[in-house]
Amino acid sequence: MVNVPSVTDDAWYGVVDPESEDKMPIATALDSAIAMARLRGYDPAEASATGNVARFGRILAAGERTWRQVAEAVADDPPDFERAGELLSTRLSFEQTGRNMYITAFEQEARIATDARALGHGTADDAFTLALAPLRPLLAKAQEGPRSAVHDVLSDASELARLPQRIAAITARVPRARTSWGRQRLARRMTQLQARQAELDRGRTERIAQARQQVAAFVADLDHTIALFQNTFGIDCALPSPDTGTTADSGDTASSAPPPLLRTEDPWPPGTEARLDLQLRVWRVAPDRVVAMFAGDDMSDDRLDRLAPLIRGFMDEYPDDTIDLFYEEVLNPLSLGYYATLTPTDDGRLIQTELDGPALAALRETLGPSLDEAARPGDGRLYGGP
Repeated sequence: MVNVPSVTDDAWYGVVDPESEDKMPIATALDSAIAMARLRGYDPAEASATGNVARFGRILAAGERTWRQVAEAVADDPPDFERAGELLSTRLSFEQTGRNMYITAFEQEARIATDARALGHGTADDAFTLALAPLRPLLAKAQEGPRSAVHDVLSDASELARLPQRIAAITARVPRARTSWGRQRLARRMTQLQARQAELDRGRTERIAQARQQVAAFVADLDHTIALFQNTFGIDCALPSPDTGTTADSGDTASSAPPPLLRTEDPWPPGTEARLDLQLRVWRVAPDRVVAMFAGDDMSDDRLDRLAPLIRGFMDEYPDDTIDLFYEEVLNPLSLGYYATLTPTDDGRLIQTELDGPALAALRETLGPSLDEAARPGDGRLYGGP
């Protein structure tokens, strides 16, 4: 066994075999972490289903869902590696980028548990939180292999797509060369590009097969890890199922499937009409009801005054629906931000009311995981605080 640093500065836990650190299944590492906590006298049955141990299960579930979708994309015939790459860049996985609310909250609680232990306090949930803490960076490291395999296929495909144009451009330059040395130089370069094209063509099938194999193996490891976690703690790893309840008019029970995301506009509104750099997402949660979420980091005093007429125009686009309006303020890429309702008044203004804990929990139950899965490409930001 070897010591692996946790998210805290002063807590270390031995969970990784030094001779097989890169190949050790995550399920094996989890089993070792659980065994060490048991040796300290803690029973997994005492870990609360509503505590931080359950939150670690959400980390596993969110990452596994993304990687399962990646596996489905690369297993298609023909494989859709562009879709796989998009999923890996926009969906939740295991690295700590400030985008994943489950990781952020778990690691905050891990630091609190460390402080409690230093003071001689703590619960079984705290003990298992500290035992599980090193596994999150281990998960991030384990996913780098399959992630790199996917990106390698995408990189090679991009290069292969550009080569014919580059070869054609050099071919067109050969007759215009003024010297035999120039013609020879261009001919050598063309030969090099053709050789590279042939190399990429020959290796493409093998690289695709390797990527498929690595992704499938990682997903299988995650499945075993989740099964072990659930069997050990008796905690369901499944992400919260959205529950839209019943509509006032029909009384019909809504489906347990996540509500469909009707539209995403980033930035909204288009152009620079209102000087607002917002993201808009709209969900249909019932046949006659939609939820609109406006997210942005504009903290100017007149923000709501400028937003009010635009929101009234937006509401006119859904004349037959009840519209629930929400705003998320994002203070910086690592901020937890906050959510608020937006209420239009008769005199054309907007009233903003921050959501309290129960109201925010109800919003999450309604919209499901998609509330936290809309990233802005390239900046690592995810609108959706925990």
